[in-house]
Amino acid sequence: MAEHKLYGEVVQALLSDPRVIEANIFGMPALKIGGKAFAGLWKKQLVVKIGVPRVQELLKAKAGKQFDPSGMGRPMKEWIMLKEPESNAKKRWLELAEEAKAFVDQR
Repeated sequence: MAEHKLYGEVVQALLSDPRVIEANIFGMPALKIGGKAFAGLWKKQLVVKIGVPRVQELLKAKAGKQFDPSGMGRPMKEWIMLKEPESNAKKRWLELAEEAKAFVDQR
């Protein structure tokens, strides 16, 4: 499903958990656990659902941008969008996707 190499590698790692499935949400490839989305690829950037406090922390550190799939100034509060890191890209994206999976799975 994924055409983006790094995202495809992250997807393959996460699919090792039999509870994780691939899907489409907001017109993007995504991953779900327990029927709830936790990660996806939007305009070549990783999008993860990690909760408001963690989103605010990452925004403050300038590690990502608010995720606004509508483009109408209505960002999704629990989601953040992250560009591909320059170093340790797979490790960083995978860590954030795993964090998102745990966040969504506990709810």
